[in-house]
Amino acid sequence: MPPDGLRIRDPRRNNSYANTPLAEGHTIEPIFNRNANPYRSSPVFVKNSNGRRVTVKKSVTRGHQGMYNETVHELNIYNKLKKSPDFREYILPLKEGRVNQRKVTLEFNYVHGGDLLTFVNEFIQDVGGTRNITASNASIFFKLFADIARALKFLYKNGLAHGDIKQDNIYIANGNKALLFDFGQAIKKESRFDEATGKDMFRYIFQICDDILIKSFRLNKRYTTNLTSKLEAVADREDQYETAAEYWDNLYEEYKPHASSKPVHMRRRVNSDYRNDSNNNHLAITIL
Repeated sequence: MPPDGLRIRDPRRNNSYANTPLAEGHTIEPIFNRNANPYRSSPVFVKNSNGRRVTVKKSVTRGHQGMYNETVHELNIYNKLKKSPDFREYILPLKEGRVNQRKVTLEFNYVHGGDLLTFVNEFIQDVGGTRNITASNASIFFKLFADIARALKFLYKNGLAHGDIKQDNIYIANGNKALLFDFGQAIKKESRFDEATGKDMFRYIFQICDDILIKSFRLNKRYTTNLTSKLEAVADREDQYETAAEYWDNLYEEYKPHASSKPVHMRRRVNSDYRNDSNNNHLAITIL
């Protein structure tokens, strides 16, 4: 059973624990879903003893040494990235990281939103199904794809490749800004760096963009094939990321709704408990 105050609901799985606060002063405990991968991450919101909303990302050495090492590595990546003045523009901001021999804890600043996979599923529900999706009402995703491309470029310029770019590891802040997180598999610039950044680009273009636009939204496949042809003419990896960003920016400008159009209402069910809570000013993510 989940701890008191935590309810079960996840749009991706009928049997996953989801996001409500623990009672104030309640001990933060691991949330384990026996029917799902115990190592995957998802946004889990709790309140600490001060009543602030936080998330905790912890790994315990006993039986989870590999996971512990991966999270320590992620903390090192955050410490490297946050030295850049552009850090908050592309990366989910880390508030604090703590390490001891038993566990490592990452506490993130709160940003209203949810991961990209949840955002996609809720968008489909809010427009009334895939039959109602057009390039115009889905144009926000063109902007998000541009954000992702520039975030990957930011990592590249800092000598890093994400290593596990997917919808679960992209956070949509306030419904209109894509930020990257979960750097447990990121690698620094080394002999495998070009191969790793190439995999990032491949997963970004062909798995994320294609899965959303073509498979989920059933839009014309030209949106990704046109980009592929543009990228073939660009050799430098940094230029490829910028080319992709400009491509999606242009599509967004072409298809974005006019000011007089009625916007799609995103209900943001996952975080509805916190929308009007001024004391909830931190976010966190739990990996178990």
